[in-house]
Amino acid sequence: MKGVELPTTPLGGIASIHEEMTLFKPFGQPDRQMVFTSQRVVIETNAGEIVSDRSNPRETFAGHVLNAYWDSLHRACFNGYFAALGFSPYMT
Repeated sequence: MKGVELPTTPLGGIASIHEEMTLFKPFGQPDRQMVFTSQRVVIETNAGEIVSDRSNPRETFAGHVLNAYWDSLHRACFNGYFAALGFSPYMT
């Protein structure tokens, strides 16, 4: 997907109904997870050590074209945003 190799391992996830927040793990490696909020996306170890992060993650998609390359934070933002958007009507 968009130049990012997708894992074959199933993901587990958590989505909050009180705020726009999603968490998926494992993410990229067995000991990592991603946390998405509308202000920030973070890839961290399961112990909470930050591996990489990005503020205002949705803004990084501005100007992207269909074949634009994504890094792992783009993928985390996409997964988190659409999971929160897609599941929230069913959880409220």
